Amino acid sequence: MGLDTHVWGLTMAHLRWSLLQRCHMEFDLRITDDGAYWDAMETIPIGFLLLGKGKGEKKKNPPHNNNNNNNNNNRWVRILEKLSRQKQKGDGDNGKDKDNGKDGEESGVDPEFRQELIQSLKELMIKLEPDRWITDEQNDNDNTNDNNTKQHFPPDSEFAKVIDYVLTTHYMGLMEIQDQMFSNVQPKQEESLIKAFRCAQKQNQIMEDFGAFSQNQAMKEAFAERRRKQEERVKL
Repeated sequence: MGLDTHVWGLTMAHLRWSLLQRCHMEFDLRITDDGAYWDAMETIPIGFLLLGKGKGEKKKNPPHNNNNNNNNNNRWVRILEKLSRQKQKGDGDNGKDKDNGKDGEESGVDPEFRQELIQSLKELMIKLEPDRWITDEQNDNDNTNDNNTKQHFPPDSEFAKVIDYVLTTHYMGLMEIQDQMFSNVQPKQEESLIKAFRCAQKQNQIMEDFGAFSQNQAMKEAFAERRRKQEERVKL
């Protein structure tokens, strides 16, 4: 079974939202360009979505290339292995390090993959708000009049913290729950129903944690309340 990437916070728009929330920067915007909207709704390039997409590839529908697919498949396997090791390490530490964003191998995120995501996110943010952000080209000329009214991006370290958290804690946690929820299902057995309930509560907890990480109290409290109401219904 697949995950609804919009519902569970796995789009490029969610990376932007979390980043700006954590940096105490305005995140609301009105999108009038349909193309920009759908670019924002694109899923983070993980799993099979990385296949068929070469490094730096920006085309929406790149030509089919078996060699390229195989290379990216192998690349995703390596990325996933690192994420899995970090997830296991985090579970062993009882999830104490919720902020992630560490440098190098310790974060569990492939550095090259992380940098590609940072660049993609910056490009999206410029596309959504071209009059807000100072581009790399403009940054080389700080004396331009435009730069007096535009904002600098948050530091790359903040981009990295969000990307690392979403990949190592949020995404990996959701996939683990998904595997538990839809493995060995016996629809007519009570154990499967109980398992489904517990997994749904774990999903709510992950979204609550994402709200806390993103420093959005409303989201955190909304999912906490959802969990409490579900627990109360079971007790009736």
